[in-house]
Amino acid sequence: MCNLMTLNIIINMKEKVENIFNQLEQTKDSLMTRLDEIDSVLLQKKPSDENWSIVQIISHLEKIESGTLKYIEKKNRCG
Repeated sequence: MCNLMTLNIIINMKEKVENIFNQLEQTKDSLMTRLDEIDSVLLQKKPSDENWSIVQIISHLEKIESGTLKYIEKKNRCG
């Protein structure tokens, strides 16, 4: 009984995680589509010396995403 409950919990968690990843992918795709409509000069312009440009923010988010995915893959391999 306990093993069946554990399996159901794992399946439910996997489905929830897949749904979250799908939502994140859709959001990212939408963002990238909208960014394609913005002039490249504006994308690279920093509002001030202390603030990042849109391109810098997107680059930072891509690095975070890549690192997060590598971490999740590593954790999945290790159990």
